[in-house]
Amino acid sequence: KNDSGEERLRLLPPSDGSILPVLLSPEFIKTTDGFESQILRSFGLSCVKKSEFYMNHLFPRLPELYEIPIDNNNSLAYSCDIQMEHLLNDLGGIIFEQRDFANVLRGTAFVPNSEGVLHIPSDLYDPSVASLRELLDDTCFPHGRLGRANTLVTLRQLGLRNDLPATGVMSSVESICRSAAAGDEGTALSRAFPLLKHLQNILRGVEIASVSD
Repeated sequence: KNDSGEERLRLLPPSDGSILPVLLSPEFIKTTDGFESQILRSFGLSCVKKSEFYMNHLFPRLPELYEIPIDNNNSLAYSCDIQMEHLLNDLGGIIFEQRDFANVLRGTAFVPNSEGVLHIPSDLYDPSVASLRELLDDTCFPHGRLGRANTLVTLRQLGLRNDLPATGVMSSVESICRSAAAGDEGTALSRAFPLLKHLQNILRGVEIASVSD
């Protein structure tokens, strides 16, 4: 029962054991092995689907789970980082279970940056693109396990940016300002020069388009 005396609905996590027990909310029964889970299912309890677990029981809790940085190995954010990596690697199977799950991910803020702020994939940039590394600081890229090569492949499919459009130039300006405010003039200058070159290329493209029209 919960604090008000009402019966609490008890659930079983996905049957494949893919969810870290530490991330299970109180409505879930934590089982020690598959045999125990099988016994509970024989009493009428059913396992939630993986897509249902993520959408209804994990995604809504992500902001509070990421309150302590993922670089702390004992934090829930660190466990979330592991779980989100597993989610991206298992995405094909979850989409088979629920066809629109990729669209759900595109609109869900689940990708942390270096400050632990959660973003939707299309808010951030691909760290494997060298020119973006020159223009932007770490707050503009996925952090932790979601910045690894295997997960970047999937994040690109979900909208991770691989270039800096005119509308994204402000992200570079903000990166330069953060470096300057921190007293790191060398880094600020090293980003300012590529930004000027990038702006020149944008203007050149606009001029060419105008002539073509």
